[in-house]
Amino acid sequence: MSALDIALIGVVGTLVSAVIAAALSGFFLLWHQRNQGRDQMRAAARAVLSEMLANAKLACHAASVVQPQIPFESAGRFSRAAWSEQLPLVAQLLNWDSLTKVRGAYDSGSAIFGSVGYDLVCSAPAEHACELQELFVGVGKEFLTAIESFVLAGLLNENETANLKADLAGLRQRIASS
Repeated sequence: MSALDIALIGVVGTLVSAVIAAALSGFFLLWHQRNQGRDQMRAAARAVLSEMLANAKLACHAASVVQPQIPFESAGRFSRAAWSEQLPLVAQLLNWDSLTKVRGAYDSGSAIFGSVGYDLVCSAPAEHACELQELFVGVGKEFLTAIESFVLAGLLNENETANLKADLAGLRQRIASS
């Protein structure tokens, strides 16, 4: 072999090594970005799930205390911040049916808690108290249905799912007794 052949083999070997290294680096970079994106979507789902659970509990509480006196202080505690901020990420995780259940629960919650605000008179006729109680119970049920769609989507690990199912069982009992 001549010196030129040896130099050419060295150059080709170096180029092949560089191409393989670049391909492997690119593969690992894409793999990392994909996993990071999936982690961000799961974190967004957890934030929305936590907010929905708090809203469901709030609706159950409001339903349980509606008498002739309406729990107006509850109106300021209804939240949709996580839902508003995380919607683009959550939308990538849920199917259309689940997404519409979640949106419906938030819309119903906003409507009922928005109409029972601080600036309204703090006493209501008894006939309206039953209607309000039914509305709060309905919002609680909608949030439970939306939360269950998250569980069915498999977004939580086994331990988280077990804890959430226990919380949901407690909420179902509270709704049933309201």
